Amino acid sequence: VAQGSQHVYIVTCPRVAEPFNTELQHAQYPPEWCEKLIKVGFELVNVCTIFKKPDGTELSMKIGINSGPVAGGVIGKCRRFYCLFGNNVNTASRMCSNAQDSNMCISHA
Repeated sequence: VAQGSQHVYIVTCPRVAEPFNTELQHAQYPPEWCEKLIKVGFELVNVCTIFKKPDGTELSMKIGINSGPVAGGVIGKCRRFYCLFGNNVNTASRMCSNAQDSNMCISHA
């Protein structure tokens, strides 16, 4: 989702591929999934240091991570995209808003 000069991207887990598998949806997240997601976050923050804005200032990234059930679906008639909804998405967004530049805020899951 792009809003002005701010871009927000949601990275999600493999669980989204099977939304109607109730056993999978209610199972605990394996700790290695969380570890991998955090590693991706650190890599994204590090990649930002490689690039600079046209005025020469460094790019920075804020990341918010939260886990829990969400609803998702394809939205749009002409320009379709996948979107996630729910309180857990809102919590991740608030975590991101409270993070300092080039850092992550992670909720206790």
